Amino acid sequence: MNAKDVERPLFIDMDFDEALRRFAQTKPEEVQPPPGQKKKGARPEPKLKTGAPKKDD
Repeated sequence: MNAKDVERPLFIDMDFDEALRRFAQTKPEEVQPPPGQKKKGARPEPKLKTGAPKKDD
């Protein structure tokens, strides 16, 4: 096994609070997919159960 075959462990020296704050501020338009992968579409609205009130936008 070569040194190139071993991946570095994923570790970022950051508090959980800061990581969560940065994640919450990230806009989906800013994120690029890894090379060779297509961008995923938006999630569909969740289906409502019968009898559940509908959202008014």
